[in-house]
Amino acid sequence: MKTQSFLRLLKVTKRIALRLVVLTGLAMTGLGQTIAVPEQPTPAAAQTAQITAAPAQTTAAVKGGFKVEETRLGQFDWSEYSRPIISADGRHVAYLASGNACPKGTKSCVILDGKVIPVSNDLTLLGGLALNFDGTRFAYPAFRDKKPLLVMDGQSGPEYDNRGLSIGGPKDLIFSPDGKRLAYVAAEGSLRYLSFRQVVDGKAGAEYDEILNLVFSPDSRRVAFAARTGKKWTVVVDGFLGAGYDEIFGPTFSPDSKRVVFGALQGKTWSVIMDGQAGAAYDELLLQVADGLGTARGVGISTMHYRDAIRLVFSPDSKHLAYAAKRSGKWVIVEDGREGAEFQGIGIGSPAFSPNGKRVAYSVQEGGSWSVTVDGQTGPGFGQIFNPSFSPDGKHVAYVACKRGLGRDCALVVDGQPGAEQWAIGNWTFSPDGKHLAYTAQMSEGLNLYGDPYKGGKWSMVLDGQAGAEYSVILPKTVFFDSDGALEFLAAQKENHSIVENHGSLYRVKYIPTP
Repeated sequence: MKTQSFLRLLKVTKRIALRLVVLTGLAMTGLGQTIAVPEQPTPAAAQTAQITAAPAQTTAAVKGGFKVEETRLGQFDWSEYSRPIISADGRHVAYLASGNACPKGTKSCVILDGKVIPVSNDLTLLGGLALNFDGTRFAYPAFRDKKPLLVMDGQSGPEYDNRGLSIGGPKDLIFSPDGKRLAYVAAEGSLRYLSFRQVVDGKAGAEYDEILNLVFSPDSRRVAFAARTGKKWTVVVDGFLGAGYDEIFGPTFSPDSKRVVFGALQGKTWSVIMDGQAGAAYDELLLQVADGLGTARGVGISTMHYRDAIRLVFSPDSKHLAYAAKRSGKWVIVEDGREGAEFQGIGIGSPAFSPNGKRVAYSVQEGGSWSVTVDGQTGPGFGQIFNPSFSPDGKHVAYVACKRGLGRDCALVVDGQPGAEQWAIGNWTFSPDGKHLAYTAQMSEGLNLYGDPYKGGKWSMVLDGQAGAEYSVILPKTVFFDSDGALEFLAAQKENHSIVENHGSLYRVKYIPTP
């Protein structure tokens, strides 16, 4: 019990420390007034004068019935300061850079799809870059003469006295899904005491001791977040406060934007709260913690605390909700409040709905072996299983299975049949017609999930069982089939030989079906 309390305190301390870093030296008072979001110019016009265009260099080859086009978008450097962010449509990548990656005489810049957007030298960047759904808009906080401001689409907004933008995590500055709205978390106070407000469409909300997991609904009309006052947490939806709890993980909107769900701790038990109604009490709920390369690992809440990491899964039609929970040492899948069979363990990425919401897949552990259960039928056993998912037509189930756990002897399994073994497997996707399957694979030892991808083993795209060219890294969440049946992804290739500097190039790669 003491160990868990210490871990919980340590993680809270880290969250506050992240916010303190960007607020050091500032006296932040008087946040009660409305904060104006700067007028937003047309993105293309705002960027034209500022972007240094990278030369488009395209090469092509034919492989396995596909024409492979590789287009160099521009420079791609890596540092822990400038971890790249990817637009929700998977087509664009942006990151903050400094030094040699930026034009001569410029201290900092934004690099969007390889194109360089200089940052004014009178600005000090805080991190916290945000990119909208289709990569046409970006925003980030900065200081000018110790006065905070927001930069939108490359244009500086108004400065504010005694006020700061607290960008302590990836959800502290977000665009709405339609790209028309912006929300962020702002802070006031001193280093001894900070308070926080959400700012949406330029209007500051109520004051709280801490705010986490600011999120828009899928239709972009609603806003929700977790907020702490004193020792109690609550979920705020559209400005309305819910009940108080000891801990909260979430919130999450349903696909139709009508329902809100989150996990909550009250005393020693956890419940899933949907639309203000608490479900059954459990000892633990299953977490899912994604890493930098698109794979994931899951643990119980009692051992790790990530507030937005509970896997609460709505069916695509929003009619069903499923999650994994533990009581008296046994794990169950809970679907629409009904508990299924008991298992020793429930695996990473479980449960998963089919596109029509009528089928559910999940991995389970019994007797030291892991298998996938679909429609009550259990498949073959493996040492570990990750992320079961359905094909677009709902007829096929794929997942990663490893003989000895993550990072060695792994294969992509489709309908119970494993493919070739790889060192590691990242993202995979079916074509819309279900006839093709693509996945990223690390071909040699050197798995590096959390740090510099240039220091790991090489990655390849495997399409219909055939491995393509090797890259330093294939960026997570950029692998998809477009409406014409072409496979696209973004990849980076290290090009220098220094062990200190990590220079490289960013490529868009397309596999286009040949007649």
